[in-house]
Amino acid sequence: MARLTIIVPVFNCELYIGPCIESILKQTFVDYKIIIIDDGSTDNTSAIISSYLLQDCRIYYFYQNNKGVSAARNKGIQLTDTPYVMFVDSDDILDRTICERLIGKMGQQTDLVVCGFRRCFYKNDKLKKTIDIIPDCSLIQSLDDWSENYGRLYENTLLISVYAKIFRTNIIREYNLYFKEELCLAEDVIFNQSYQRFCSSITLINEPLYIYNSRFNCLSLTSKSNNKRFQIANFVLEETKRFCIQKGIYSNSQNYIFKVYFKDCINYLESLTWKGRLTEAEKMLSNSTFKSVLNRKSLYLKFDVLIYSLIFHSRNKFLISVFASIRKNIKRIIRGG
Repeated sequence: MARLTIIVPVFNCELYIGPCIESILKQTFVDYKIIIIDDGSTDNTSAIISSYLLQDCRIYYFYQNNKGVSAARNKGIQLTDTPYVMFVDSDDILDRTICERLIGKMGQQTDLVVCGFRRCFYKNDKLKKTIDIIPDCSLIQSLDDWSENYGRLYENTLLISVYAKIFRTNIIREYNLYFKEELCLAEDVIFNQSYQRFCSSITLINEPLYIYNSRFNCLSLTSKSNNKRFQIANFVLEETKRFCIQKGIYSNSQNYIFKVYFKDCINYLESLTWKGRLTEAEKMLSNSTFKSVLNRKSLYLKFDVLIYSLIFHSRNKFLISVFASIRKNIKRIIRGG
């Protein structure tokens, strides 16, 4: 019986699913199965996967009507019958040692193993920039460990993204943990926090063993999600506050949590058209949660966030929209776009 299930949700990923599967098949750890959930692809994704089914009996393929990435991952969880499970996005790549390294750290007292990841930025399928996101601690076990490290790991997404991790299946089963299918963004944040409520300890590997490719996301819900992003940001903020309070780590984590929320609102504005920015900026300026976060001095630690905060304090939605456009273009230049 296999020890690890690797769940890969796919949707119209004919350009990327091949390299993703190849990177899994090249693993130094071989005691695994791959469960691929096709979320209603209409391109050649299924044909490409079928060619791999003939090559390796560890690959299992299931098709469902388009329901979204959370439903696809949940289907994979239902089909999992191994002690451990990990999630891989269909356009990402694995270091050939990641499974061996993560499984090797999954000791008797460890309930979650996390490694660093390399974020690769592409434009027109050409690599423009890479950033390594690496844990700066190796163990989270005591309350002091949680309090000291959670905020930083929340900000850099190491504890809230679903990739670059191995989970215990028995914890997922015992506490009936699934991805919230009603969420079209941040479902991985809520899943991780639900899981981490029951973790006795977390082990972290200080190397980027997962390659996260930033390009157009081929998973089905992305194109439908943008108009709910501010609403979801508020929901995630409240859920994260609740998680930290229950863990007893809110005091040391709150500044990071509010900074992530504010930056997510900024990024949301930058993703919109001029008309959309004006509309959403007005919504933010009248939202009680956003206004309370805006008044926190901890936001002023980074220069660009400080400037954004000052501009929001002007309550001028036109000025806010102009700055959003400028910042978006600067980021594009920095990332090689």
